[in-house]
Amino acid sequence: MQTVKAGLSRLGGWAGRHKKLLIALAILVVLAGGLAVWKLRARPAAAGQTVEYVRTVTLSRGSLDDVVSATGTVESADVSTVTTELKYTVQEVLVAVGDSVQEGDVICKLDTSELENQIEKLKESLADQTAQLQKQYDQAVASRDEAKYALDEAYTSQSRAQSSYNSAKSAYDSIVNEIAAYQSAYDTALAEYQALLKESEPGQLPSASSDPAASQPQDGTAVTQEESLADKISAAKAKLDAAEAELNTMKSGLGYTAAQQAYTSAEQSLNSANTAYSQAQKTYDSAQDAVNTAAENLADGGESDELEQLYEQVENCTLRAKTAGKVTSLDAIVGSLPGTTVATIQDTGSLKISISIPEYDIESVSVGLPVRITTDVTDETFTGTVSQISPTATGGGSSSSQFAAEVLVDGSPEALRIGTNASVEIILSSTEDVFTVPLDAIGQDESGQDVVYLQTGTDEAGDPTFEPVPVTVGATNDYYAEVSGEDLTEGAVVRAAADPAQAVSQITLPTDEEMSGEMTGGPSMSVQVGGMAGGDMGGGMAAAPVMGG
Repeated sequence: MQTVKAGLSRLGGWAGRHKKLLIALAILVVLAGGLAVWKLRARPAAAGQTVEYVRTVTLSRGSLDDVVSATGTVESADVSTVTTELKYTVQEVLVAVGDSVQEGDVICKLDTSELENQIEKLKESLADQTAQLQKQYDQAVASRDEAKYALDEAYTSQSRAQSSYNSAKSAYDSIVNEIAAYQSAYDTALAEYQALLKESEPGQLPSASSDPAASQPQDGTAVTQEESLADKISAAKAKLDAAEAELNTMKSGLGYTAAQQAYTSAEQSLNSANTAYSQAQKTYDSAQDAVNTAAENLADGGESDELEQLYEQVENCTLRAKTAGKVTSLDAIVGSLPGTTVATIQDTGSLKISISIPEYDIESVSVGLPVRITTDVTDETFTGTVSQISPTATGGGSSSSQFAAEVLVDGSPEALRIGTNASVEIILSSTEDVFTVPLDAIGQDESGQDVVYLQTGTDEAGDPTFEPVPVTVGATNDYYAEVSGEDLTEGAVVRAAADPAQAVSQITLPTDEEMSGEMTGGPSMSVQVGGMAGGDMGGGMAAAPVMGG
């Protein structure tokens, strides 16, 4: 199986340096059949003579790929740097360029002696501060304990005052209940008496008429009313005095006055006890807050932001790899200040190639398309995938715009080295198990039928003869096309250009001296020009000779 690519192959450097030898070898290797050899023998070409030959393609089933080509540089897909802003001299370097490291491995260590001295001085200062804070805490606890004792005493006094108040109130309420009927009788008598007194006030009794004649018969009635009211007042007063006497007798007998005084005194004592307890509670709460504050200060006394920063700087003086990979650059020398970027670490097992895609190809390319990768360093072909395409173009103006893209290389090929220039072919489509010929090999007959020219033999002069055979053209790319037809078979030879004139090329045979110079000390190799579907030598297919006369 063969793969035809949309671009020239990499036969490249050796062919350029040994062109004359390669052409001569190509003719000798590809020529087949006694007639062609006889032709060369019958009409030998002298050294330095120009020889014409017809370029041909030997059909062989393979694949036809439509690709977009690009170039780029192999890079690590996972690059990390070890950086520092610290200005301390390098004490120890533990790696060298080219070393493999794992995440967390130490790259180098900086001198921490200055930081250690600062830490010791700060710790001494913090120790003195802690001792003072401990003293303040102990004092706060003592004050809190005193306040707690006073609070307990106030609580006891409050409880006693509450008990005394409850007893006095109960005794007083009992007496009040017993004299309630007498108190009610007294209150009623007092109300009646006061009502009569109000009634006897001037202006409350009916007055005499201004008309003497009219008022004359009423004088006796007015006198009678005044006398009757006076009697009522006198009777009400007597009733009131009697009710008061009975009430006082009951109060005296039951000890009302003493009970009332005891109740009032107990109430005052309770109010005082409540006030004292409330004040003691506030004092205790304040003392407890002071203890809490002192405890927090003491807990924080051995710590400081400055000390934490110093410890962090000490830790940062040990510079570690952030990712696994190989150290590709290192800027650290013992005794010198390190660079801002101390080391660059690249994962050689995860590779990518940054490329640019022309604007006229960008619509055909998408993330996920397979990629074929080659380099001048090795003959191996690697695979990958389009992993990223920029949504915006760069360039423009007089030149076409380009879209930045990235190709992620499959696996971890050891032969593909970081920094190597690579050729990338993004495979847009692929047709398998087909015959392919150069686009120029396809012509049309008078009816418009697509044809290729199949070699059928040689003429009397020994020149190759070709006959058109109909074909169906399938998939194409920039250089080649898929062809099929009943006359096409494996190994059949097709003219590389439908136009006979375009199919003929010329070479100049090397001289004996040139041949000797090429062969002496030259590499041992096997050259096959024919049979390469798509041709690796400038359309350079099998060469059917057409000898000059």
